[in-house]
Amino acid sequence: MRLLQEKEFKDEKAILTSLYAVSSDYIYACAASGNDAFVFKINAKDLSDYEYKKITGIYPNQIIYYSGLDGYDIRVIGSEKTSEYATLINLNEDDLDDYETVGFTRKGGYSILAPSGGIFDGCLACGCYDSYLVVYDTSDGSIALDKQYGGGGGWIQFLTETKNWLILGAPAVTSTEGRIYVVHKPDPDIYYQYTSELFYSLGSSACSEKNLECAYFATDTYPAYIFRVNNDDPSSPLYISLPTTNYGFENRATGVFLDYYQNTPWCVCIGGYPDYGDSFWTWDSDWSGGSITLYLWVLPKDYKNIIGCGFSPHDFDISSTYSVRWFAHSVYKDYGGIAMWENPLSVLSTDKIEVCAEYDANVSFDLVAAFGDYNVDTGEFGVKEFAHTTAPSGQNKEKCLTVSLSDKGWRDVGVFAGKNFDSQNFTFEELYSAIISTNLIVARES
Repeated sequence: MRLLQEKEFKDEKAILTSLYAVSSDYIYACAASGNDAFVFKINAKDLSDYEYKKITGIYPNQIIYYSGLDGYDIRVIGSEKTSEYATLINLNEDDLDDYETVGFTRKGGYSILAPSGGIFDGCLACGCYDSYLVVYDTSDGSIALDKQYGGGGGWIQFLTETKNWLILGAPAVTSTEGRIYVVHKPDPDIYYQYTSELFYSLGSSACSEKNLECAYFATDTYPAYIFRVNNDDPSSPLYISLPTTNYGFENRATGVFLDYYQNTPWCVCIGGYPDYGDSFWTWDSDWSGGSITLYLWVLPKDYKNIIGCGFSPHDFDISSTYSVRWFAHSVYKDYGGIAMWENPLSVLSTDKIEVCAEYDANVSFDLVAAFGDYNVDTGEFGVKEFAHTTAPSGQNKEKCLTVSLSDKGWRDVGVFAGKNFDSQNFTFEELYSAIISTNLIVARES
């Protein structure tokens, strides 16, 4: 896993609020700067190659890409700065100067989705203040639905879907509780409602699997809980809590994002302060049994404040796995920024994965990738199958090792850097903290 590119939007003095990145061609982001909204169109292969449109007087909350019947492609939901009424921005991806703003009669535009099926085909669903769902028809610019759920309260912070259901997350509907609404797409008057103290604070993003069989969302709690809504049984959502790590990696989920090409959901948490960056969790796809395996991946300590993630395959040789991840940071260093990382688990056209460490060190260490369950407290692996290499001392070095993958799908790869690694007994004197240690990543053949 390597940092491939990074871009901080210093000149624009922008604070990023949302990212849409699922393409090998362009990625899209929205940001706030003063009283203005910035909408960015960025070359997916070169983050320094971008253009933007500044729109005065709107605070942007979420961006998506949807080519509608109105001829527009980029969609941003936000709030008008003076009146706070929800405002939709529609832009032409080929000409950002070709745009329009649509004001709603409800306040606070927080979330946006282009759902499929039911009354939602060709429409944009927008989550607003006081639990209003406003549905905008791109064919004629009309409002197809303007409905308040659960008697109001809070705001609709995230939207996601399954084949037949739309999932709305509304935090802080009372002084102690939030709600989840699972709305029937053919008839939005039919819905399930779930109320819990856990939902008082929710992650701002949610996602669904490619086939829309299941959808996921997470709570902004200590620890975070991940919920799964099954299309065939929406009345009984399943949930798990993230396991205690003693490092805080399990706390305060900012959202769940889908690696569309691997069909793998990832939950992002802001835990790990002060010695680690944001953390990523994924899990076994089968939730029918009594035990679910979770996998953890942690960023270095300088990479925090992630508010959006994207995943994409690439056909250029910048990445050894031919796949990358984008992370949008609300504040990267001083302003918002985007970082492009090699995706350590997307193995799209190879039977091997390359594990790399970049370091600036005065001592040598052993870089180890071992298949199996790595116990962070004892430093032991359950399966003794591994590859390791010694990284020599020096400055501005990079050390990589190549690990073969199994033919049988998922493999756990524990990655760490230790001093004086003993390959016979799988012990080491101490973790080397100059690079990421105690990672657990997952590799799968496509």
